[in-house]
Amino acid sequence: MSYCDDFIGEFDESTKITHISARREFVVNTEEQLNEMFTCFHALLESNVRGRCYLLIDLPKFCISPELQKRYGEFVKQTVEKYGFPGGVARYGYHLTRVTVKLCLGGGSDEANGLFSTRAEATEYLMKLIADRSRASADMT
Repeated sequence: MSYCDDFIGEFDESTKITHISARREFVVNTEEQLNEMFTCFHALLESNVRGRCYLLIDLPKFCISPELQKRYGEFVKQTVEKYGFPGGVARYGYHLTRVTVKLCLGGGSDEANGLFSTRAEATEYLMKLIADRSRASADMT
């Protein structure tokens, strides 16, 4: 079974928030599995997102091996550059993967790294970014 069959994407056109989750936990231990996950993730975004978006990621659904931390970090960076608004990634949920992501991103606060305990906290962070972006846009007119 392909990873793609289990990816879930919720797309809110009004806020441009794209919630990424999965029907099951993905345990990624090999480069091949990581590449398949990247392919599915990008296919989901390509088929559903118009322009840029804010990414809300259900972190406990994606368990990445510590050996793949650097590659995963590169993937996140490329994905944000291609699809995301600056700073527009929020990950939520406590799990070993949270530590892995934090190690990939280096130091800094959880908020600075877009890491949150709950979906509600992550969504609140993104809504603040949206409001700030709207205000900045209005100030330019």
